[in-house]
Amino acid sequence: MYAIVNDSSKFKRLSTDPTVAREQNLIKLLNRLLKEKSITEQFFKMSCPKGSNPGRLYGLPKIHKDNIPLRPVLSAIGTFNYGLGKALTNILSDIIEKEKMVRDPFSFVEELKTLPKSFSNYKMVSFDISSLYTNVPLDETIEIILKNLYETRATPPTIQRDDMKQLLIFATKNTHFLFDNNLYDQVDGVSMGSPLAPLLAEIFLQDFEKKHSSTFTSMGIVYWKRYVDDTFVLIDSTFSAKDICTKLSQFQKSIKFTCEEEAANTNTLSFLNILIQKQPGIGFATKVHRKETFSGLITQWSSFVPKAY
Repeated sequence: MYAIVNDSSKFKRLSTDPTVAREQNLIKLLNRLLKEKSITEQFFKMSCPKGSNPGRLYGLPKIHKDNIPLRPVLSAIGTFNYGLGKALTNILSDIIEKEKMVRDPFSFVEELKTLPKSFSNYKMVSFDISSLYTNVPLDETIEIILKNLYETRATPPTIQRDDMKQLLIFATKNTHFLFDNNLYDQVDGVSMGSPLAPLLAEIFLQDFEKKHSSTFTSMGIVYWKRYVDDTFVLIDSTFSAKDICTKLSQFQKSIKFTCEEEAANTNTLSFLNILIQKQPGIGFATKVHRKETFSGLITQWSSFVPKAY
């Protein structure tokens, strides 16, 4: 975890706790917007913080990966901008073009069944983005959101553009937390655990795909379907998956792709929790894929654990 928080391009150590000052500044902005009738009473109540605390950063071990790296997760409930993040999510959620997303493994399997049989002659590759959330460029993503809200839409929000930008900055760039009794600011990227994090990551990646999809064909990409940071791709076998991966990583300096190709001896590739087997000229067969670390153990319903879990 120290290697993560010591990355000065993403985090900055603080000498004082900015919680009270940031809470007061946000309340001041929200009061003005409410007075101007730019926001509703409901938005105000959801966003207005009281008795806030810094977030808490912890790491979840990725036991299925080599060297068991940690995934940084921010416990953001009770932070000064948690409610604001939830309120903004309600406004921004329709920016997402849901038809371009893999909703879940079940819908993905159904889509595979609808692909032309000729697609099973292409090579299967999965692309993964390394540490997506901490590498989402905030300034760029905020501008993407503002352009969509105030230039693309026929009816912009009642909140003025500059005020919306300020709210987005409050909800994202002004994120501080405690780790090992030290205070840090996250200066770029989004925090896993923030209400806005999945939405901002998806908005950024959909814009990334729009900008570069016209070049996919020339790179040998025939089919592209993404679930968050994992993408299932069919490529022309005359192209190199590693070369495509390198080119994708060059499109955006903060985003780095890794790739995994189908197993040549079995024509199989794991994606999400699905094992996909290519049957050239026929189609794709699928079955449940379990990682080597899967134990099959589950919590008994009658165990002494809150039912919410």
